Amino acid sequence: MPSFFLSSAMFSVKNFPPAIEWVARINPLTYGIDGMRGAFSTVVEFSYVFDILYLVAFVVILTFLGAWFFRKMQV
Repeated sequence: MPSFFLSSAMFSVKNFPPAIEWVARINPLTYGIDGMRGAFSTVVEFSYVFDILYLVAFVVILTFLGAWFFRKMQV
């Protein structure tokens, strides 16, 4: 639930206090919801290209981190 509340699904990121806005901008759900909002209406906070690039970069980084930690795991 905290991830959902920090994702701009209910409130705009621009209306958050600075500390919470920083956390919301790291949250990948923010960019996914922004892209979906833009697909169904014309209201977006970030550009479509930035939304997609952020989500792809997040997936790639987590995939490599997961593979690295899995390789270091002793069976």
